[in-house]
Amino acid sequence: MIKQAVETGVIDVVAYQVNMANHKLPGRDETLRLCAEHGIGVVAMKPFARGKLLQGGKTVKIAKYQTGGITVDAKIPASVTPIRCPNYVLSQPAVCTTIAGVSSLDELHSILAYPKASQEEKDYSQSLEELF
Repeated sequence: MIKQAVETGVIDVVAYQVNMANHKLPGRDETLRLCAEHGIGVVAMKPFARGKLLQGGKTVKIAKYQTGGITVDAKIPASVTPIRCPNYVLSQPAVCTTIAGVSSLDELHSILAYPKASQEEKDYSQSLEELF
């Protein structure tokens, strides 16, 4: 649907699920590149896959609606953090902002630490490697 919307030339921005859990979602990278090529901004939804990515050390099932199209069964590495998740999302093509839902005050405080985090704290490369 996003591809069709982008190709109309009528829209400026789309909301799309982007998170580490859907890193390998077929067509996701193509969709983001298409948006970038057409100057369409992406508001990334569910950067934490509805909190599933914040369950370090646990094996979780991440449903299709939390990733945007694939079910993921994974042990969440401790290296996945509330700082690395939005940094991953914001580094993707065409993503201009992200909307992070929170379920606790602690999660909110963790996310608010993002602007002051160091590059090392934001580096998600190890997290992706361990997740996949």
